Amino acid sequence: MTVRARADRNGSYAGTLLLANHNQPSVALAGTATGFLPVAWKTAAWGACENACGTSSRSRSVWCERSDGVTVADSFCGSGKPQTVEACTSYATCTYAWRSGDWGACANACGGSSQSRSVWCERSDGTSVDGSNCGSASRPNGSQSCTNYSGCSYSWVAEGWGGCSASCGGGSQSRSVWCRRSDGASVDGGNCGWGSRPNDSQSCNTHGCCVGNMGQACARYWCQSTYGDSCGNWIATPSTCEQYRGGWITSCSEGNSICCGVNDGRIQCNGSCQ
Repeated sequence: MTVRARADRNGSYAGTLLLANHNQPSVALAGTATGFLPVAWKTAAWGACENACGTSSRSRSVWCERSDGVTVADSFCGSGKPQTVEACTSYATCTYAWRSGDWGACANACGGSSQSRSVWCERSDGTSVDGSNCGSASRPNGSQSCTNYSGCSYSWVAEGWGGCSASCGGGSQSRSVWCRRSDGASVDGGNCGWGSRPNDSQSCNTHGCCVGNMGQACARYWCQSTYGDSCGNWIATPSTCEQYRGGWITSCSEGNSICCGVNDGRIQCNGSCQ
């Protein structure tokens, strides 16, 4: 029996011939093939990356070529075929937009202050990129004015006392009292503490209207005449007791009348006629 093996490339080959119903059912076969042209994998240049925004892919042609330039089946080149597709990056279809974070806390101050936030240009694949891609015209503000009173202090302010409502015998006077914030604003008194609030009114001119002579014993005349005939022409001399024209007095007490003896005129301790 003659057995002829057929090869498709150079190399050593081995096999087994099976013989049915024979006293030697199998025969080992081996041989070497020569004369075939060498082959190798060939690749073309990579194509363009497919349009995308971010990860994409590109491809190329890969074939098995004989040394004489003839393309043959991939099986002639065996394993190790180069990749025909690989990953790439393309931003051809991306869009860009400004994004901004939440406003931060208003900086500690007493009155006008400022707060800030993050502002960035974002590509449609979620990546933060240079702001030139978004255009500066539509960029949101990264800071703004705000008001914060956390740094303020508070104190009571008492202005000067007004005039007394009476010149003697007891009167009252008032003044403006207000709670001032350290930026100069007038605010609710609760900020200063009501317990420490200064008084806004007080008594004044509590002395008696005859304070110059009240309780003073006089051994001589106290009333001095202006030589008139009516009570209205009598005046009081508050600090001296002198003998001139008038009647005797012994003391001046608030509310009492003093008889001066001329035309029976009477002068109150406050100097008014009755």
